[in-house]
Amino acid sequence: MKNKVLLAFLIFFLFVALVTVASAGTETQLTHGERLTSGISFYGNHVFWTESAGNDVHAYDLTTGKRIDIDGHAAAGRTHAHGNKVVWTGDMGDAVYMYDVSTGNETMIASERRAPTMIASYRHVPDIYGNYIVYTNSNYSYGQDHKNDGIYLYDLNTGNETKIATVHGYPAIYDKTVVWSQADNSGGYDIYMYDRCTHQTSIITTTNSSSYESRGLDIYGNVIVWTESGNVYMYDITTHKITPVTKSGNATDSAIYGKRIVYTLAIFSGIGDIYMYDISTTKKTRITTSTNAFKPSIYGDKIVYVDGKNSKYPDVRDIYLCDLKLKAES
Repeated sequence: MKNKVLLAFLIFFLFVALVTVASAGTETQLTHGERLTSGISFYGNHVFWTESAGNDVHAYDLTTGKRIDIDGHAAAGRTHAHGNKVVWTGDMGDAVYMYDVSTGNETMIASERRAPTMIASYRHVPDIYGNYIVYTNSNYSYGQDHKNDGIYLYDLNTGNETKIATVHGYPAIYDKTVVWSQADNSGGYDIYMYDRCTHQTSIITTTNSSSYESRGLDIYGNVIVWTESGNVYMYDITTHKITPVTKSGNATDSAIYGKRIVYTLAIFSGIGDIYMYDISTTKKTRITTSTNAFKPSIYGDKIVYVDGKNSKYPDVRDIYLCDLKLKAES
């Protein structure tokens, strides 16, 4: 009798848990049969991603439902978007490109920004905010000149490129603030901040991680998020307070928009389920249940992510959208 009661309780608990996840919002599949989807970004009405199978960049217009294919010039790593523009690393890590969906124009922003391997190219992924693009250059080739290594800020209005740091890193930008992670003398990594108005550089916080967890660094307003030793942390520039968002040790790919942070709790090799953390309420919400999702991006009340749940082929990774405003029917 006790076993039956326990079984009934477990079934009820599982049902409640699934309803709670489903009621987080409605899920819509945006692509069908997309192969080897990689870096993904989201802004306004457009979702952008890279496709490792063809090294191209693609966009999906949420308003029209149409897909736009962009010449990625051997795109590698992630994309980042702001307004109508998206930026990425092309030429297998040697150049920074930008595409404007409002005009259909593609522009090479910088060349010879070397990252000869896929792992290294993550450190070279550019970011964009308004008319400013940040990116990094590091010559990994043995015996080569490193005088041009550093983090650069590019002004789209003037075409001027400014070197703001002599180290390489994974920069992120919001308004006048650029942040990045760089190695310290102890083998760990510290987070630095640059103010493009005052041209002042300061150290924001130190991390304990000995690994370069670059894909989780992001900034929105006064809040910086990053992954460190498998956990997501947030730092408030105004209060100078560090807050751990996760404690499980398997988090990756954090991103922030407004008061919400999204991330992946990985089960294997960076793939698992998408979660959301509300800064105002400290509430965590599980967005997916497939255990095959990864690389979330958030804009407003919508979250996009990659999920391989609907295919028997491991290289098919489609893009899904969760609208938090539209409650799913339970």
